[in-house]
Amino acid sequence: MYKFYFLLFVLSLTFASCRNEEGEGGSSSVQGYVYKIIHSDNNYSLQTDTVPASKEDIYIIYGDDEFYGDDEKAGANGFFQFKYLREGDYKLFAYSSLSDGIKNAVTTSVHLGNHKTVVADTIFIHTGDAYGKSIVKGQIYVNYYHKGDLVAYAQAGVDQRVYICYHGENIPFDDVKAGLNGEFGFEKLKPGTYDIFVITENPDTEAQSSIKQTITVSHTDTIYTLPNTFTISVAV
Repeated sequence: MYKFYFLLFVLSLTFASCRNEEGEGGSSSVQGYVYKIIHSDNNYSLQTDTVPASKEDIYIIYGDDEFYGDDEKAGANGFFQFKYLREGDYKLFAYSSLSDGIKNAVTTSVHLGNHKTVVADTIFIHTGDAYGKSIVKGQIYVNYYHKGDLVAYAQAGVDQRVYICYHGENIPFDDVKAGLNGEFGFEKLKPGTYDIFVITENPDTEAQSSIKQTITVSHTDTIYTLPNTFTISVAV
């Protein structure tokens, strides 16, 4: 009787040790597609272009492992496949690339049955200078004076300089010239609070001062419009 129970104990240990975890050595596979969303400077429209992410690295994590177990490069049409996997749970990921050099992993999860091929959710990664940032737009008009007398009223402020600084600071980190219709915009702004200002002149003394508006950028991939139009005076 003791020999019988001992044999059962040994068999249970044998089966436990033979139980396969996630990883290579099976007959299942996972496949899918990865696409790249390109965020480029595009005249304040935030339009994007989505293309197959050919030659991008796709990584797979086996079960609860802390590190990826294998990687593949996506083909010309963004297709990838991991073969010869055991039954279990897997994570797939690829990296979005930020303009400041930081990478973010975009992840999807799948469960594989035995002798099965599973199609994973499509992975969309992001790249480009405008990724994860927003735009602030505005408009400027000019009243022109000559020797204190108004000679032109509410003209589009073409080529007028507009400045931006972090809220509470006095030194601008960027400036732009207004274009047609006096419109201007600051691209690639991270979430935060900003002061946007222009320079105006006293019609009589020609002394200069600033007109400022404050705006908070709360979200990425968003176009913000200043609540008020700038109107400045210029002596000619």
